Amino acid sequence: MTAKPRLISTRMLAGDSSLYSPLGVCIGQVQDILIDPISGRVKYALVSFDFQTLANDLLPLPWEALHHRKGAGGFYTYVTESRLQRGPKFDEDAATTAEWELMLKLFYNGTQQAD
Repeated sequence: MTAKPRLISTRMLAGDSSLYSPLGVCIGQVQDILIDPISGRVKYALVSFDFQTLANDLLPLPWEALHHRKGAGGFYTYVTESRLQRGPKFDEDAATTAEWELMLKLFYNGTQQAD
């Protein structure tokens, strides 16, 4: 028998889903998710972080950089604070372009594993 794909409700995601480091320390909250209206796929999450240096920033993370933590009420990521400080900020106008999406993916390439 084929296993059913796991699904996550957007109600659980938007503004109510914690983001953890691999060590289990809460480092932020997923505030929103952005979905490609043509493919229906989640492209990235907008995250607010608890780091002092990023306190007022809403940062985009590629969806592939987040990993669901079953039973723990959220996700974890391997992206480090120093990488986030150097990373692209959310720009609503630019975020609709293929160039911006590619730049975001290239910047965070490899963060599916330890950074």
